[in-house]
Amino acid sequence: MKAHLNPVDAKALLLSHLYLLLPGRREEIVELHDSLTALGMDLDFKKTTPKRTRPQEKYYRKWLGELAKAIGYSPDSLHDVVLMECFGSQTIRTKQGEYLIPAKRSADTSRGDYSELIDTLIRVAAFNEFVVPPPPKDSDEK
Repeated sequence: MKAHLNPVDAKALLLSHLYLLLPGRREEIVELHDSLTALGMDLDFKKTTPKRTRPQEKYYRKWLGELAKAIGYSPDSLHDVVLMECFGSQTIRTKQGEYLIPAKRSADTSRGDYSELIDTLIRVAAFNEFVVPPPPKDSDEK
């Protein structure tokens, strides 16, 4: 069963939950809401996206290090290569010239994006004739 609330009802419901969770701070919550409304701003609640998992990161870092050793890269430089292959790159200009950097860092990734990064590592390894085994099923990789 789905219930749809209009935005005003949803906001009132969320505020009432905040009042219940933080009963001693009700006045502060009301003041915050009123201040934001006066400025033409709205208080927004949204679901957070799950970040990468520790098993994902452990798997990625282990095999990134092994591949880096096998092909003569440092793990950090190979990590940048994999990031650029997966998420694209951008050029930045400095006084010393132009540099290519990853368009997205791994710290900014969701669980799904980190799975794509792992898949990209496996493809980069295969291109370099290095076998990276698939992640274990219980690693919560996807």
